[in-house]
Amino acid sequence: MMPKPAAEGPSRVRAAPPPPAQQPPRDRAKTSARDFETRLESIVNTIQEFAALRFDARALVGPDGDIADAVAAGVNFLAEELEASFSEIERRVVDRTAELSIATQELGDRVRVFTALAEFAAAVNAIREPERLVAALVDAVGAVVPVDTVVIIMLDRGDGRYRVSAVRGLAPGAVGAIIEPGDGTAGRTISERAVILTEPHPRAQSNAALRDYLPHETTWAVGVPLINDDTVLGVISVGRFEADAPFTPAEIEVFTLLGSHAVLALATAYLIEEVSALAIHDGLTGLYNRRHFDAEFDHAIARYKRRSPAANLAAIMFDLDHFGNFNRQHGHLAGDAVLRLFAGVLRERLRSADLVARYGGEEFIAILEDSALPDAVRVAEEVRRSLESCTVPGADGTPLHATVSAGCAVIDPADPTRESLIGRADVALFMAKEAGRNQVVAA
Repeated sequence: MMPKPAAEGPSRVRAAPPPPAQQPPRDRAKTSARDFETRLESIVNTIQEFAALRFDARALVGPDGDIADAVAAGVNFLAEELEASFSEIERRVVDRTAELSIATQELGDRVRVFTALAEFAAAVNAIREPERLVAALVDAVGAVVPVDTVVIIMLDRGDGRYRVSAVRGLAPGAVGAIIEPGDGTAGRTISERAVILTEPHPRAQSNAALRDYLPHETTWAVGVPLINDDTVLGVISVGRFEADAPFTPAEIEVFTLLGSHAVLALATAYLIEEVSALAIHDGLTGLYNRRHFDAEFDHAIARYKRRSPAANLAAIMFDLDHFGNFNRQHGHLAGDAVLRLFAGVLRERLRSADLVARYGGEEFIAILEDSALPDAVRVAEEVRRSLESCTVPGADGTPLHATVSAGCAVIDPADPTRESLIGRADVALFMAKEAGRNQVVAA
């Protein structure tokens, strides 16, 4: 009998897992389509980011290498190019903005300076007296461009020398100093007739007439010539003490324009002064003319009346002896020389406060305020003697002599009028002529 087989116990071998459920082909297609759609959406979103100027966005690139991945890679390449280009544009915009800011500031500075220059021109053109104009230039120059020193140097038309007329930033003792052409910045400006820029230099190399008045050892300096009708009327010289504060080309340009305005104003002031002088002075002798004398004589009478009885007023009438015959015998040129000579004697012998005029032809008159009759006689005698001792050359060089008669009078308190005083002096003059001329008579 065959033995029964042993009963089988539980198996110790793990059963293999069942194979995964196979996705149906239709489901796989749906998954692939969704993935493709997702990548396309990523590409579209990336492009929309570009439209918003966000060039750091990137599209998803899958591992399949299909057309969607190719498009995504192309979009990403474009993104890198756009990002680099936009960064360059941003850098250039920043640079241009900085340049524009600097240009705007420079333009603002130029507007400020040229506005100040226009105000300077208006201010100086409104001044008609040369002395007041020179004084105003000192402050006006500093208002246009910031400087530490301003020196105004003007041509003395009397002796042809250049003198310091006004200063700012230097000791007042500098006023009146003589500037020699070629010496220092100001002197070179005169001799070279051009704008001169001097870099910081030791005080010993500064203009000899000004170096002792400079408060600092070194200075930048600019000299601007004031030229009119080929004549250097003067110089505007400015300085800065800070070594790191040079004058810019724009400032030098402004100084040049400033000099043009200044010389125009000076030329106008000089012309007005000359015209005014011609209106009140005799063209030949330079003494006051009859019209100005009459007006000023009225003022002298008015002052006498206000101060009477303490005041006094004297008059001297002069008449060149036989002047008609002198002219006929020696010619009008010699006669004119005598008139000019006598005018010079009057200017030398009378006070600057006295009113002296050519009264007409060969007649002259002097009004002496606060002078008694003896004072007038003494002055008239000094004038007579001075002319008698002088000569003028004739046509052939022969020395020619001329003499003068004078009549003196003082005002009558009972009749303090111009007509009365001149009438009394005229009577005394007539008496001097009748007595033989070349003498002084008091009425």
